[in-house]
Amino acid sequence: MYDIVLWYYDDYCIESDKEKSVTFFSEMSIKFEQKLNLKKYNAYCIDSVCSKAWFPKNELELLTIYDKNPDKKKIIIGNGNNIILSKKYYEEEFIILNDCFNVIQIIENGMTAEAGATLQQLSGTALLNSLSGLEIFYDIPSSVGGAIVMNAGTKDGEIKDIVIKVRYLDLADMRVKEIAKEKIEFGYRNSFFQKHSNNIILKAWFNLRKGNQVDILKKMEQCKEKSLVRIEICHIPV
Repeated sequence: MYDIVLWYYDDYCIESDKEKSVTFFSEMSIKFEQKLNLKKYNAYCIDSVCSKAWFPKNELELLTIYDKNPDKKKIIIGNGNNIILSKKYYEEEFIILNDCFNVIQIIENGMTAEAGATLQQLSGTALLNSLSGLEIFYDIPSSVGGAIVMNAGTKDGEIKDIVIKVRYLDLADMRVKEIAKEKIEFGYRNSFFQKHSNNIILKAWFNLRKGNQVDILKKMEQCKEKSLVRIEICHIPV
């Protein structure tokens, strides 16, 4: 499917030809389950079974899944909050990123997070490291990947306000690429990735600032209270 593969990591880049990469892939052990019930992987707890579910731990494993089965349609689940499983059985293979593709790292002036990390995990990590900018996302039930695809946010801000760049897998040529915030075409609950679904988000960089833990926690709690008020208003009988 490709001649040259570029695996980009924070501190190095490995370039290899197809023959060598395939040899390396064959030695990898990627977790998967046959005929998995997806009930615990979707917020509505719908009983639905898929033919096969993959649980990649890193980018190499994710690319391996696509490389070895290029003709098999795949569905990706992050936090499972914005997906409704309408069928009892899916012939498609599922790639589940929740709890296995969620590494978060602190960097200068911010942090990075893999697509499967949740916004709650992200904001919690920011709090522990006295980093401000993620408080309003604390109570939004979404993975990092999902949040970027839909430009998640509230009236107080959106994910686009803190994103620096995004790394993604382009299924058209099976290459890992990076795109700057300015080119992601963020709009209201929209983005470049919403319009181009053949691009799979792998990782994102976020610009944060140093803050006081007490103030950060206070703002997180305020955001959660606002969310509860909105839920209560929605349930007022008319």
